[in-house]
Amino acid sequence: MMPNRAIRKLLVIAVIGLSFVYLTKTEDQRRTCTTEDCLRSASALVESMNKSVDPCEDFYQFACGNFAKWHKIPKTAVSNDRFSEVHATVLVLIRDFLERDDSDTENYSVSKSRLLYRSCMATDKMNTDGIEQLVQILDKIGLSDTGLSTKIKSSSFSAMLARLKKLINLDYLFTTNVEPDTKNRSVNRISLGKPKDTNIFPVHKITEHIKKMSSRKMRETLEYEEEVGNTSKEYADGIDYLKSYAKYFQSAWTEIHKLQSNNFDTSYQTIGIKISQLLTFINEHSKIKETVYDNDTELPSLMTVDELQNYTNNITRNFTKSNEQIVSNY
Repeated sequence: MMPNRAIRKLLVIAVIGLSFVYLTKTEDQRRTCTTEDCLRSASALVESMNKSVDPCEDFYQFACGNFAKWHKIPKTAVSNDRFSEVHATVLVLIRDFLERDDSDTENYSVSKSRLLYRSCMATDKMNTDGIEQLVQILDKIGLSDTGLSTKIKSSSFSAMLARLKKLINLDYLFTTNVEPDTKNRSVNRISLGKPKDTNIFPVHKITEHIKKMSSRKMRETLEYEEEVGNTSKEYADGIDYLKSYAKYFQSAWTEIHKLQSNNFDTSYQTIGIKISQLLTFINEHSKIKETVYDNDTELPSLMTVDELQNYTNNITRNFTKSNEQIVSNY
């Protein structure tokens, strides 16, 4: 009996031991990622390592010493890293996804995104159509595409700004949104805010886009010396950029008027006068924005539409008749 009891005890101990080993091994296996993505990432890490280097002497070379060997810097870049490569891969996947044919089983927003992508890539159609679509948009908004000095009433100007927001989502004087109230999420409020300062002309600050113009375009100047109304140092710093951009302005304007009028004066002097007027208007517009938004801390957080109307009327009371004429031109 004694030997049998001892054997049973040994068997129980053996079973417990084997169970422990099995469970431990299974747990280790669960902790080890063996998916394709994990294996691909592990392989990329291993091939970037230089195992001939002592990690205690130079850990960077040990971990990344062979990265440059297998990952060359593209001709379109000045550096390369794993994040850049992953980003490029994601862009390729997105492009392939957008170039697929639409499917009835996909969400409507997906087909809309593909439509937008195709419209951006249809360069041949853009070259064929020229600026016809731009002129059509100007007509829909109510902006004059001939530069004629037609006066616009305040009510018409307000309607024009509304169409501007609706058709091309451009916030000029202010940005509007409908958002849940911060204190009561069940109630929606109309929110007003300051639009982004994205003037193409460097009146108050030179935009980064204009700063990055090529040196060739920077050297281009217009053959006019018209007074433009703002002699501050800030304007003087941007005058060279302005002259260069004004030449682009002239070429774009000329293309528009080729379709509309045979008598359009494209001389430098005429363009210079119009740009001078435009700069004057932009200055006045910026002053209004500064007056409104620099003092907005004094305004109540909630206002009725009538209260807002009275406030904006007071702000624009000194808006001159000459500026109204410039608004109609631009």
